Amino acid sequence: MMKLKLAISAVLLAMAVTVFFVQHQVQMKLREENALLRGQLARFDEPGSHKQPMSNAVKEEADITAPSKEQQELLRLRGEVGHLRSRQKEM
Repeated sequence: MMKLKLAISAVLLAMAVTVFFVQHQVQMKLREENALLRGQLARFDEPGSHKQPMSNAVKEEADITAPSKEQQELLRLRGEVGHLRSRQKEM
């Protein structure tokens, strides 16, 4: 019985050490990422930085997230067609 308790304690200790190690690695990675982002923010806050052109990745993201006027009009018309079809079915 004593050997079983010792074995279980050893397994639990090994698991705790593993969890601590993984958590430490993740924390270090997050600190590095945080430092990188702080550096980028500091460069962004510098005077005259607003005159620099946006990077291609930022431009592409802006293009993807902001629908053009044509896309907005298309979505509006599709909604209107759906509304008219539902009204037609009611009649």
